[in-house]
Amino acid sequence: MRIEEAARMGSTATPKVGDKCTMHLYSDAHACQVVRVSASGKTMWIKRNKVEHEPGTEGGMGHQNWLKHENVFEGEEMKITKRKNGDWRETGSNCYVSLGQWHEYYDWSF
Repeated sequence: MRIEEAARMGSTATPKVGDKCTMHLYSDAHACQVVRVSASGKTMWIKRNKVEHEPGTEGGMGHQNWLKHENVFEGEEMKITKRKNGDWRETGSNCYVSLGQWHEYYDWSF
C-alpha cells in the first residue's frame, strides 16, 4: 500500500480528541494522537506519542519493536488540515496523517 493510500484510509471519519493516528514522513511513520479538533472538524492538532524500544525484545539497528505510550506525548502540537481530496496533511508540509492507524516505523537505511 502506498503512503498516499494509507493516508486516505479513515479520511471520512471526523476526528475526536484521543483518536489514534499515524503521521507518514517519507518512509518513516510516527504514532500520534489527536489533542484538539476545530468546531468544523476540518482541522485537528496532533502530538507524537512517546515511543521506546520494547523491553525484552531484540534491539539494535533494524529493529521495529516499539512500545507506544498512549496519552504520553513528546514534542509540539502539529496542525493538520483536511484537504479537498479528503487527505489529512500537516500545514506547510506534505506529511500525510492517517486516522484510525497507530504505527511507528523507523527506516534504518537513512
